[in-house]
Amino acid sequence: MASLCSCVCNSARSLSRATLRPWASTSARLIQTSSRILAFQRSIPHPRDDINTPADFLKRIGRSMEQHESKLGEDWESLWKKDTERLKAAGITAPKERKYILRQMNYYRRGRPIREIKAKPPKKFRGRGPKVQKGVRVR
Repeated sequence: MASLCSCVCNSARSLSRATLRPWASTSARLIQTSSRILAFQRSIPHPRDDINTPADFLKRIGRSMEQHESKLGEDWESLWKKDTERLKAAGITAPKERKYILRQMNYYRRGRPIREIKAKPPKKFRGRGPKVQKGVRVR
């Protein structure tokens, strides 16, 4: 009888802990998952296809990024250790260019094919505006 009572009490105690701290298992899982993601993002991929140097990588991603070849250096590993702050310190001052390089680096890490992503053209007019502008039907 005593063992049955202690079993019931232990299960009730563990149930109350779970209801008092419902975030405990979720936060531990989140920390483990985020550390795995960060480890994956920081991994240095092996050269593949015809991309063996940072210069080859910059030529392949397009948007005239090969102009930054001298700023990033010739070492493959140093390219993959760079983040936004290090790219900025290296001399790539335009935020769009830094974001584009980092996005293409993530694609390469994940094994996606590298290709140039065209920049979106600027909008011709803002907002909805009238349907007819300067005598020409816009929409």
